[in-house]
Amino acid sequence: MLRMRVDYELMEQRLTQLEEQVRETRVELAALRTSLDQLRVQIASLREEFAAFRGRVDALLPTFVTKEELHRQISEFKSWMIGICVTMILSVIGLQISFYYMLRAEIHAVVHEEVQMAVKDEVRKALSEDLRAVVREEVAHAVQAEFDKRQPQGRK
Repeated sequence: MLRMRVDYELMEQRLTQLEEQVRETRVELAALRTSLDQLRVQIASLREEFAAFRGRVDALLPTFVTKEELHRQISEFKSWMIGICVTMILSVIGLQISFYYMLRAEIHAVVHEEVQMAVKDEVRKALSEDLRAVVREEVAHAVQAEFDKRQPQGRK
């Protein structure tokens, strides 16, 4: 009987320990449920944020350019640039030609006037040199004639 009593007491102790463990487990379980509920709320908010982000990405995605489209646009841009450069060169050439025809009479007049002035200067120089030579010659003859007059007749 003693033995049954000891077993009964041991069983009661064991039962109280198990009840204590059950209480602790229930407290832990309640804490886990609370944290699980918090995680569910956080997951729900993350899903909402992800849905909003996905909506923005879906809205932006059609505006992205593929590699093929980018190469096509670059080649189209190059052809436009070449066309613009050729057009600018041709318009500058046309502008130069039109200015030449507008100013042709004035250019010819200025060139003709400059040529005439150069010719006149050359003629003046040549005439002045010839005139100087003639004047020198005349002066030399006059001096010689005067010298001959002044010399006595016998000394000649």
